[in-house]
Amino acid sequence: MEATNVDTGVRFSSVTNRSGDYVFPLLVPGTYSIKVEHTGFKSYTRTGIAVRVNDQITIDASMEVGQASQSVVVNAETLLLDTSAVAIGHVVDSRTIMELPLKDGMVLTMATIAPSVIFTPESAG
Repeated sequence: MEATNVDTGVRFSSVTNRSGDYVFPLLVPGTYSIKVEHTGFKSYTRTGIAVRVNDQITIDASMEVGQASQSVVVNAETLLLDTSAVAIGHVVDSRTIMELPLKDGMVLTMATIAPSVIFTPESAG
């Protein structure tokens, strides 16, 4: 299996484990294409894979029996949904920052306006 950064042309290789899983750790954010090849199967190519910071993307490549000269090309244009991890992000706009009273000047208290965040004295350390 090979992942190629479309913008830079840098290629990364990976081999599947016994259960068929593969990992490309520490990819630089950008747009990638992957190519999967194995003797006796059609090659599988998928392009337009957007990788962002902290993404964990799962792509299932279906290998079909065939000659090595046959190939399947899939162009991905939609954003992928990361179902392997849960992360919550929240952006605090500048007006809210200016109007927010900060107890003892602790800017970490701004995090408490984000959903699912609870501030306790123990978490301040």
